[in-house]
Amino acid sequence: MSLLVSRVLAQATVKKGRFAPSAADYSLLVIPGDPGADNGPTLTASAAKKILGYAEAGLPILFIGNWTDARAYGFGGLTGGSTAIVKSKIKKLLKLSNVVNVASEADIEAGIAKLGIKPAVESPSSNLVFLRQAYSGVDTTDDVAAYLRVFFPAITDDVVQKILDFYPESDYTSPGLRFADMKQSFDLTAHNLAATHAMNNQTWNAMVALDSATHGTDQTYYWYKSASVTTTTSNTTSTSSAAISTTTSSNTTTTAGPGGSTSVNATIAVMMQKYLLSFVLTGNPNSMWPGDNPEWPLYNTTTTGVQLFFNTTFYTDVDDLATEKTLYWNQALWY
Repeated sequence: MSLLVSRVLAQATVKKGRFAPSAADYSLLVIPGDPGADNGPTLTASAAKKILGYAEAGLPILFIGNWTDARAYGFGGLTGGSTAIVKSKIKKLLKLSNVVNVASEADIEAGIAKLGIKPAVESPSSNLVFLRQAYSGVDTTDDVAAYLRVFFPAITDDVVQKILDFYPESDYTSPGLRFADMKQSFDLTAHNLAATHAMNNQTWNAMVALDSATHGTDQTYYWYKSASVTTTTSNTTSTSSAAISTTTSSNTTTTAGPGGSTSVNATIAVMMQKYLLSFVLTGNPNSMWPGDNPEWPLYNTTTTGVQLFFNTTFYTDVDDLATEKTLYWNQALWY
């Protein structure tokens, strides 16, 4: 994952309707409501100004929720006169032809169609839990190359061969696992590296290394709650979770919700959450509770990049994003 620092957003540019065209090259900015405010339409005044600038430069933007009632981000009376600024900027945004506001996530597809945006390629639906799992339908060596052409119709034979060379058949026990590793690379790793480079490496990068984790295992750690309150009546018993503790935690395993793992190490969960909560509140994962967690260095601390590993030891190591194969994926030689 990559956490993007707000102060470096000023360095991202829009050219010919594309966001960060020399790096991530996104064609659409989607802005949902604030999950911390009941999905309400909140933005800071500076963010509203920046988004208006992106739209005026031609970037298509899709708002989700009732943004005609936009307000400033903040608590109680802390927003000052910012709400008037936010409302003014959003009003201008919603008048632009390249800006669409839809009611809910269910309307995203219709909103994208209204903006006239089409995918660069058509591909099968993504299989979300694919790490360490064979990709369905890829049963032979020929299938691996065939599925690369399904995902990238314009790909040439020499590029296919180069990709096959990056993922030697001898490294995998089945063609399905071989293609699953390729798909993880172009679905996740390559995108993370592009986003990191788009922000001039001013990001904090981490790898979730929780046992034999699959995609989604980390969710039970992000949303872990440290206690529960049980109430009993004559006929029923109900349990509700209490607020997360950010000061103490026992090193125990507890049952959690869905997401790839049915148990959570409480100590690890709270350490992870302290980093993330500190980032949300201050823009830096190290600002709050500095004595509780190891320092999480910026990605560009070394020339090779550095990342933090979320597991029982919480250690830093050289980055695994900027590998030769990931750099090759980011050349996008099939367009």
